[in-house]
Amino acid sequence: MTLVVYEWEAWHGFLLPRAFPESIRLTAHPNEEAKDVLARLPADASAFAFHLNVTFAKGFPRHRFDLVRGLTQRGIVPLNAGVLDISKRAIQTKCAELGLPVAAAHRDGDPDARVIVKSNHNYGGHGDRLLPMEQAAAAGPLPSALVSTHEEYRVLPRRDVPDDWWDDPGLAIERYIENPANRIYRITFFADAVVVYRMTNPHVVKKVRDSTSREIIYTTLADLGRGHPGVGASVCDAIVRYIEGAAFDFGALDIMEDELDDAHIIDANTTSYGNFTFGIRSMIRFRRALADCVLARNPRASPYWRRIRSQPLPTFRLVTGEARRLQRVWALAREGAR
Repeated sequence: MTLVVYEWEAWHGFLLPRAFPESIRLTAHPNEEAKDVLARLPADASAFAFHLNVTFAKGFPRHRFDLVRGLTQRGIVPLNAGVLDISKRAIQTKCAELGLPVAAAHRDGDPDARVIVKSNHNYGGHGDRLLPMEQAAAAGPLPSALVSTHEEYRVLPRRDVPDDWWDDPGLAIERYIENPANRIYRITFFADAVVVYRMTNPHVVKKVRDSTSREIIYTTLADLGRGHPGVGASVCDAIVRYIEGAAFDFGALDIMEDELDDAHIIDANTTSYGNFTFGIRSMIRFRRALADCVLARNPRASPYWRRIRSQPLPTFRLVTGEARRLQRVWALAREGAR
């Protein structure tokens, strides 16, 4: 009947379980195999979302291809099954493949040009560091000890980058992208439903949380493909081409424009955090768009998905879930004020 969320370190406060409070949580276990996951599936599963807060997901679970094949054979629609590597280096490689602007910096170049040194891993490798060492090492490069959070990102002239940093697979070194307006975009999407945060951030390292102004734009991939007021043409193009080219079903992108208004994708992830952003309106749009996606792939999917697609109002579970979330947010705010 419902959505199964196969998750690792991505439940409380994350957007997918918030949008689908009735979903079934299937916590991933390190080193488990595809057959183990298939054995744990509820009988009424109709869609299966990979929601793993790791950078390299190819081996999670082991024999992942067998899991996807087993899901398909049972008529269960897999979501984000093809997103296997969201490292910063892989994002830039994918941008190059798609003909999008590339932010990756190289050792040779203008010694005065500024570069930014980041963790190559998603969220500094938080989820990766919690895995058993042998599983993390088999999946891809281990996180660098030099950078574990965005607060440790370094912006410096190319000449000052130590030579061995260029060869550290746990680091990603990129051109420092900036524009006169200090503009940055956060794009959150579920299938065709897109919410664009158009923000101003004057800080050297630009993050959503410390932006000084925000404009919210509700749109769709189809509309962005035709251009959208308030969203630069190159940004629209980058959003559509990357989401479609990288086979994302849901997730988030961070995009920076440079001084020539070229859009650079600087981050992408599948485990969007959503505890303090988005309202009921967004939740309904996300739910209906994902329902359309599931039904397009399996027209005989559970009636559950057809009900979601036709619901103009929030469900009881969604409203009560939002009430509990707000209680937690207010409690945290009061605690922080003490």
